[in-house]
Amino acid sequence: GQILLLAADLTNADQMQRAIAQIDQQFGTLHGVIYTPAINAAQATRSIAELTRANSAAEIESRLQGLQVLEQSLQHQSLDFYLVQSSLACVLGGPGLAAYTASYSCLDAAVTQRCHTRPTPWFCLNRQAWYAEWDADLSTPSHLTSRKLAMTPAEVWAAMQRVLAMPGPGQVVASTAALEARLAQATQPSENPDGWQQLRSRTHTRPTLSNRYEPPQTELEQAIAAVWQALLGLEPIGLYDNFFELGGHSLLAIQVISRLREQFQVELPLKSILFEAPTVAGLAKVIAAQTETVAAEQMQQLLSEIEKLSPEEVQARLTPPSSLSQSIRMTDHE
Repeated sequence: GQILLLAADLTNADQMQRAIAQIDQQFGTLHGVIYTPAINAAQATRSIAELTRANSAAEIESRLQGLQVLEQSLQHQSLDFYLVQSSLACVLGGPGLAAYTASYSCLDAAVTQRCHTRPTPWFCLNRQAWYAEWDADLSTPSHLTSRKLAMTPAEVWAAMQRVLAMPGPGQVVASTAALEARLAQATQPSENPDGWQQLRSRTHTRPTLSNRYEPPQTELEQAIAAVWQALLGLEPIGLYDNFFELGGHSLLAIQVISRLREQFQVELPLKSILFEAPTVAGLAKVIAAQTETVAAEQMQQLLSEIEKLSPEEVQARLTPPSSLSQSIRMTDHE
């Protein structure tokens, strides 16, 4: 086979037109399109508290806008198929995946609508995330799926071939484990949603990890490690241990963030542990930076208030109450 690698912004109609022109020039005919929306790892997972109308709309737009520009750019092409790769999260959901799931559900709805209104066959594949052994990172973040359940690239390709061989267009769900069992598990509430006290009483030894154990040093690092230890049920927790290598997942990550917000009175986004700082050392830096930022903002606000005061108001605030002044004079006299 021949491969032509092109770089273009899928939301930019001009760039897409140029890319399609290059395809036509090299291959002559374009037979079909496989659309795989990009996943912004830092934005894929948010707790309910972090969801806003703006970031939810942005998540949905990021899925739909590329599809709309792609279809518009190819409106004069006679294609055999469109295949849109969607997410299994639309079926199973998951902690922190409200906006993520909503955006893919909108994508699924758009494909369904086109199945009924377009002459070109449209297919939608709601599949498990994939994992390549040669890639240091998951194509979908590790908290969204277990590596045991993740599909290999060969399995993804086989699934797409099966979908395209269907007698008619439509939506297909591909799961690497029994879907009915996973649905039943996903809809069952946790018997211990908080898990804090229960995990305190059943601590296990730290497993063998890729990095050697280094104990937390500062009070902040030790406090974070204590939270991890209680929620993960492991001891000891090392300074550079990865949260997900220790068995953490998105639901536990939400609980960790909640505990740390409550304990240190800082605003920690869920992505801080899921993507940016999944170690005790990393979280300690994030919390320290947040604390310094809050202190600086408070100092700036105080200075701004002082600058607005007149000299008389400043003097009045510096002068102690009369009763206190009298008490001071009496003390001095005595």
